Amino acid sequence: MFKKTKLLLPLAPLALAVGLMGAPAAMADPIACPDSASGAICSSDGSSLEAGITKILQMPVGTTVPNATFNFQAAKVSADGDTTSAGLATMPGLVAAGLTVSSAPGDVGTTVGTVTTYVYNLANVLPDANLYPHAGVFVYTITEAGIGTNPAIEADSTHQKLTYSSAQYTVTLYVDNVPAPGNGLYISAIGAMKDYDDAGDPVGAKVDPTPGGDGDASGLAFTNTYLKTGATTDPTTDAPLSISKAVTGSLANTEQYFDFAMVLTPNILDVTAPAAYKAYVVQAGVVVTDAANGTIAGTDAAGAYIMVSADGVNTTSFALKDGQALVFVDTAVGTAYTVQEINPTGYTPSYSVVTAGSIAPRVAGVTGASLGTGSQLVGDGTSATDFSNARSLITPTGLTMNTLPFVGFIALALLALAGYIAVTARGRKVGARS
Repeated sequence: MFKKTKLLLPLAPLALAVGLMGAPAAMADPIACPDSASGAICSSDGSSLEAGITKILQMPVGTTVPNATFNFQAAKVSADGDTTSAGLATMPGLVAAGLTVSSAPGDVGTTVGTVTTYVYNLANVLPDANLYPHAGVFVYTITEAGIGTNPAIEADSTHQKLTYSSAQYTVTLYVDNVPAPGNGLYISAIGAMKDYDDAGDPVGAKVDPTPGGDGDASGLAFTNTYLKTGATTDPTTDAPLSISKAVTGSLANTEQYFDFAMVLTPNILDVTAPAAYKAYVVQAGVVVTDAANGTIAGTDAAGAYIMVSADGVNTTSFALKDGQALVFVDTAVGTAYTVQEINPTGYTPSYSVVTAGSIAPRVAGVTGASLGTGSQLVGDGTSATDFSNARSLITPTGLTMNTLPFVGFIALALLALAGYIAVTARGRKVGARS
């Protein structure tokens, strides 16, 4: 017996080595990390990877952020190649609490040009890897829930328009066995493909779904736009934009019409903006639009109106007299406009801009010269430009080189008259003494 044992001892290390070599074969084979050509992101330290979602909300500058909720939904596609309902039932859903973001007034965004962008990040929406039934490859599609998410906004289509994202992503999770001596499962790699963009067009681009530090932006991004207008059907009530005229001074002609030129440019996000907007001339709370104000384009329940081009290029001409205003009823927040008064002969023009109820300092021009506002924006609230022309009698306060010759002639005439009177009076006295 001893001899057999002695003979077997030298073989023990070899037997142990063979046993160790065969040990991994007894466990589930690990999922090999996909190569870079697949677009997958792989764990470098054996920890489970994360995937976030980014909501991008864009609106014209000056728009108040709405109280809105944005929900995302994940559909199960396959469980390690199994697409049957039974197979899909073994897959955990994505984290329900991580599939909603909300916006609210006071949120801080970044403005570039005439667009303000707000970004909301979800740090990680993946379930615990140990909720999966086994190591394998699990596939989901992620989309945004659309119409019906914000019923209060959607029902107010006259004043608000929220466009939901139609982007879709396919997310592939590679669930692997934790390397020895650990146990359990971890997400060793994630592959993400953008199937459709926000316009609903097919894309096929690979994206990085992992969030950065502190839940920074993920490649799983969904972009929405929000437009708002103070639209009304009655131009005599509060309207989103008006251009008014006032005439002041002792020599002011309140019946004189003054010429204006205007250019409207819809915000880049306002893809459904009309080619031209209706505008009514209002005076003393009544629509009074007539041919003296400009070309009448038509008449509706509110009264006669002028059409003002909104292509950002063509100029629309109109005229106003004292107490009149050109009133728009449906220009959206963020619409840009320029307006110029043309050569108010004999008058000194000035204007003041009101944007979302905030009044800017009055700007004065030169008598008889054109005066324009430069580009202005329709704000979230009452916006207007108020033009005023002044003309008063100026009392001379001294002599000038231009008036001096006339004054001299008058003085000479007065001296001559005085001399004539003096000579005539003396002659009478001499005659009387004779």
